[in-house]
Amino acid sequence: MRRVITTLLFLLSTNLFSTDNFIDGVFIHPVSRYFDMDIDANNSKHPMEESFVNDIIEIISGMIYGWNFSYTPSNIKREIAEIFTIEPIALIKKGDPNMRFRDNWEKDNIMYQNIVYVLADFQKSRISSWHSSVVPSSSGYGEASLYEESGKSLSLTNALKDSIKKEFLSRGKNRPRSIKGQILLKENPRVFINSGLFNTQVEVLLLYKEIKLYNN
Repeated sequence: MRRVITTLLFLLSTNLFSTDNFIDGVFIHPVSRYFDMDIDANNSKHPMEESFVNDIIEIISGMIYGWNFSYTPSNIKREIAEIFTIEPIALIKKGDPNMRFRDNWEKDNIMYQNIVYVLADFQKSRISSWHSSVVPSSSGYGEASLYEESGKSLSLTNALKDSIKKEFLSRGKNRPRSIKGQILLKENPRVFINSGLFNTQVEVLLLYKEIKLYNN
């Protein structure tokens, strides 16, 4: 019998930055959208889908390096559409010897992958510099279709945009013309599937580089 995965799907990470030397945790990924067989659990020899590896790289890199972003809020009166662009500051590479894929297992067509990423000294310093009282924090929520090829990544992007909007709007009612800056994941996002959508919740740190206001 073929069934659609409807169970909540969380991206988990245990003991994030439990020492200042590594990131560790368990990532979870749907093997496919449908399943019609039972899969034995606790087998550490399952091959990983490339999309899963890319998801892990995107998140780990977002926790170490973050993204550059540019955001133009919509303004109906001025007939300006919302524009949001984001680009990784840096990405860890596939095959990075500091990223260790430990045991993994499949159950109910979901793969659980235990990983450890050992931080280099410059990466520790970078993360530490972000965790300052002068760097504002925010949270956001985003969603995207389960049936889009990059749905999980898009839901993350939408959550990052939402966190920027929430933090800036908390400062006052005047919308800026544009905002540029950097954003870093404060902790591992929580991702789950519901009603055919990836839902992503993030906690972030924000570093504004340029804020332009309207002249009138």
